[in-house]
Formats: sequence, C-alpha cells, structure tokens
Amino acid sequence: MSARVPVFVPPFECDAVGPRDDVLAAYRAAIEALPLSAEAAGGAAGAVVVVDGRVTGGWVAGLDAALAAGALGVVVDEVVLLDAVADASAGVGANSGTQVRAGAGAGAPMSAGVASVAGCVPVLVARRFLPRGLADGVGALVEPLTDGARLVTVEVGGAASSGVLRDALGWARVLTGSQLTLTAVRGEPRGATALAESEPGTPVTLSWRRSSGPPWLRVSALGASEVEVIVDAGTGHASGVVRSAHGEQLVGSGYEDRVRGELRRAIEAVRVSELRGDISAELSGVLADLELQRQIEAGLPPQRGGHERLAGHL
Repeated sequence: MSARVPVFVPPFECDAVGPRDDVLAAYRAAIEALPLSAEAAGGAAGAVVVVDGRVTGGWVAGLDAALAAGALGVVVDEVVLLDAVADASAGVGANSGTQVRAGAGAGAPMSAGVASVAGCVPVLVARRFLPRGLADGVGALVEPLTDGARLVTVEVGGAASSGVLRDALGWARVLTGSQLTLTAVRGEPRGATALAESEPGTPVTLSWRRSSGPPWLRVSALGASEVEVIVDAGTGHASGVVRSAHGEQLVGSGYEDRVRGELRRAIEAVRVSELRGDISAELSGVLADLELQRQIEAGLPPQRGGHERLAGHL
C-alpha cells in the first residue's frame, strides 16, 4: 500500500426533495489537511469511503454499495433512523438475513452483503454528539475505577433528527459499560421522560425536551466517582469532567478537527487492519442507541406543527 491512502467522498448532489447542505464537504477538506496520509480518489474501489448517514433512502444502501465496490474501509457519518425505522425488526436490504444485536428484544437486520463483507473491512461511525476524542478521554479515566456508576442521568434538548437523542443514549451506554434496556417511557408533546437499565442493573433516567433550537446534552454518572459530559451545539462546547478520590480531571475533545480525526482514524485502521472482523465494535453500538431512540419516540403522541426539521451541523 502506498504511503497515502485513497479516500473517496461522493460528489455533492442536490436532493430531489429540495436543497440541502453539502454535509460531506468537511471530509473533502480533511483530505487536504492530511497531505502525508490521504489522497482524493475517484471511486470507492481500493479506497476509504465516506457514507452520508442522512442520505435519502437510508445509509445501509450506501454502506452496502461501498463494500460491494471494494472499499478498504468505510466511515459512516451521522447514522440516523431509517425512513421506515420500524423496519428494524422487519429487515433492511433485499437479501436481509443476518442480524446485528440492536438492544434488548430487538434486532436490526443488516443485509447479507454488509454482514459478510464488513467482517473484512473496518467500518467506523462518526457521531456528532459523541465525539471519539472526548469519549476516549473520558473512558480512559473511568475504566481504571473499580466502582462503576450506580446511577446515570441523561438530559437532552433538541430535535431527535439532529442525532442528539441517539448520542445521549450512547453516552449512557458508554458510561454504564453495557447495553441498555428501556423499562418505562412517558411521552409528552414537548418530549419524553424514560427509565432504562444497564445489564448489571444500573438505572438510567432520561429527560428529553424536543425543540427547534440548538441541540445539547448533559450526561452524569454517579458512583464512587462522578462523571459529567456536556456537548452543546449552540456554543460548540464539548467537555467532560471526572471527580474521584484522586481529584478532578477535565477532558476536552482535543485540538484536532472532529472530521479530520475520524478520517485519520479510518486510515490508521486500514493500515494496521484494526476493527476487521468486528462489525459490532461500532455498528452494534449505534444500532442499539437508535433502537432505544425508536422506542422512546414511539411512546410520543403526535406533535402538532408537522415534522421536525433536520438540525444544522457543527
């Protein structure tokens, strides 16, 4: 393999339903920001491919196409619920038959092509409100602590379509160290309150306020140590703090641009063969979070005033 890894970012195309932003433009800029390790490619074959998780028709088709074309690796940016989200139990893809666990009591079937080919190709998922640098930093401080969380509290504001509810649930999963099971949900026109439980039995409370303003989340974990994570799209703030007997330690998302970091991580994974054979490492986690989001939204009454508008990107 050459010193520089080819990276293919699909060209921007106007959506048939109306104008939208070129959401993958940052990845094209990131290629230029990695002159020693990345170079632009004209197609998916033999390249790291970036897939838009918000694309009309669903991100699974884009992932399928990239793998079928011979991609070396894939970055799926902002995986969202499919248009037919309830199909999480009915099958995704014409040749569906393999399931990736997506939460207690629900499977998210992947097409046979994704399940088989992705076993040989690194597949990473970029998440706006669960930035990899911040999650790794918080995890490095929390992991050595012998006493895990005894209670996790999740507060969320913003449209579910922004990805903030998905990633707030992801933070709860990360801080409890296991998959979550939704035990109760009460929907209201302006949001929802819910109760979930981790596999070891840690309770997780969630309060979500639906709004059209800038999305934000605050997640706290209490135990022998205290962990708090705040991500706010309105201010651009993303940080974590861990308080324990060793004192207070602050964690930021790092100085590297989020998109550049995702692309660099994908290139490193391709070079050293990381994440191969472990589709669950990234996809299973996000599918579990999306399944919980689906369950919470399913408990909501119809909202007056139409559908939520897709929130802007950081």
